[in-house]
Amino acid sequence: MPRSGDRWRRPAGPKTSALAMWWLYFDTSSKDGSDAIVHSSDPGRIGAYFHYVHVIIVAGVIVSAVGAELVIAHPDQRIGPTSLLVLIAGPALYLLGNAVYKKVVYRRLPLSHLAGLVLLALLAAFGYVTDLLMVGGLAAAILILTAAWESCSRRKTALAYQDEHASQW
Repeated sequence: MPRSGDRWRRPAGPKTSALAMWWLYFDTSSKDGSDAIVHSSDPGRIGAYFHYVHVIIVAGVIVSAVGAELVIAHPDQRIGPTSLLVLIAGPALYLLGNAVYKKVVYRRLPLSHLAGLVLLALLAAFGYVTDLLMVGGLAAAILILTAAWESCSRRKTALAYQDEHASQW
């Protein structure tokens, strides 16, 4: 029989992950991506990069959805290798794809995303000692931390960076 608190905790991790993915993509870079294409001397090349990198981003979303289903269906189940792989690979693919996207837009890899990938790797190393709910929740927390860091970072540097590199687009 499920614990009474599980009813409220189960959906929190997957919903938080989805929110963080939305935040990472739309709040910090979608307008800049459009501007990068418009102002580029080779918009076709930039558009092609965006097309290919979105395959990685969408793969991360799909694998994360599979992980969310595992967490919702079996929150207190001990984690096995396949479950751990799914719960880590979804957010990791998403962060990797999003980092490459931002590399194309801003011509730099965001430190926040690299740190998020390192934290996910650490979670993978220690995830065997707990259950699906904990790993799913910690992966969601890593995505939120990455999104918050990136959002603060982008807001501070966006105007200065765009002014400095406008001629390269």
